[in-house]
Amino acid sequence: MLEGRASAVSGSDGAFRLDVEVAPECAAIALVVHPGCWSEPAPLSRLVPLAPLDSTIEGADYEVPAEADVRLRVSIDETAVAWIRRVGHQVLRAKIVERESPASGVRTEVTEFLTRTNTLASIELPLADPPAEIALRISMREVIDGYAEIVPADSHVRLGAIRTRRVRTALDRQTVAQLDLRIEARSLIAGRVVNQDGQPLAAATVALPRLEPPPLGPRRIAANDDGWFVAAAAAGDTHVVWASHEGAESARLHVPVGTVDLELLCSTASLRRVVVTHASEPLPRFELTRNHSLFGKYASPWLPVRPDGVVWLRPKREAEARYLCWHDGTTFQEAPILVPGMDDAPTFAIDVAQLPPERRGVLYVENTPDGPTVRLSRVQPESPPGFGRLGATALPWKDAPLLGILPGTYEVKVGTSPLEPPLATVLVELVAAENRLRVADLLRPR
Repeated sequence: MLEGRASAVSGSDGAFRLDVEVAPECAAIALVVHPGCWSEPAPLSRLVPLAPLDSTIEGADYEVPAEADVRLRVSIDETAVAWIRRVGHQVLRAKIVERESPASGVRTEVTEFLTRTNTLASIELPLADPPAEIALRISMREVIDGYAEIVPADSHVRLGAIRTRRVRTALDRQTVAQLDLRIEARSLIAGRVVNQDGQPLAAATVALPRLEPPPLGPRRIAANDDGWFVAAAAAGDTHVVWASHEGAESARLHVPVGTVDLELLCSTASLRRVVVTHASEPLPRFELTRNHSLFGKYASPWLPVRPDGVVWLRPKREAEARYLCWHDGTTFQEAPILVPGMDDAPTFAIDVAQLPPERRGVLYVENTPDGPTVRLSRVQPESPPGFGRLGATALPWKDAPLLGILPGTYEVKVGTSPLEPPLATVLVELVAAENRLRVADLLRPR
């Protein structure tokens, strides 16, 4: 039997032609079809008879999905890597998307923001020594966009994401498309937030709106436990940058993108000092906020490091409702704290050992990604004086439980928008253990 090989690339209509030399006794040839220009996934194989000489292969014999191959490369320069790791980002994500053009031909930041995207492929990797190179096969499109981002752990989402600019490329089935994504120090703004004594301010807010219009709105991220922050921007732009903490603000600086040694001084001298302890010892990690850090969240809370157990609050004459969240060595705890006004208590201390522990559960909501939103609020027992109802929202595309659920009677509303009447309203009992709700059951007529 004659040994040999021939190959051809199918055209846009799927047709191809192979001219093969065969011995007279050869009655069939092994035909191998590769879905793309790489050998993976496994090719489709079949023996094809050689009589008559002009054989036609029916499309039904080889139903190959229209796919294309992409090589995606993410590179990060050394200075950018050093800052990103210093702040604490951990995960590299890359996405290939198909963009739908907005109805208007005029592109602004608003139309760019509202433009919908269809994700064709995505990957997630631990942040390792760059560059990262990934081979992907995606469904065929004329044009695709690719971008990458480096993100912190879910609990530290306030630190913000470092995202590359979008890169666009055309696809075909004969070549491997290349997407080269870069993160460089010249596209970053980075620095540290400190107080008047040069001590880092954990979890301070850093605002970075663009100096020149049209900004979509002030962009805000948080500094980490040691006051470090980093944000991605467009090289050549200038941003107005300042830090704030409980009403105290640093000077507002005009900062060119590429500045990575910025120091923002945010004085706490005018703020109220609150000390949090555990049995007279400073509590090293906690958060004292206006909103819940634990109840109804999808991720465990980020508790900033506070070595001296001190948190700074804006001085107020009237009492203020706050939520104190900490970890007791076994689990997260959260308690409502009514902080007295300055006239009633110029200094204020909290000892978490004196606060009664509360048992909490989790809530799984069985839904579909395009299903309705589920909103719940606790009606019994009532919240302490000065505090509003406990409330949380279960998003349909989130495949994770709501954490920190307190036992009690909850009003559950199912709907697509809080501005429209709910599709259903149901009272349910939740316990300090595992709870489950099915949207289909909530919508069933009663």
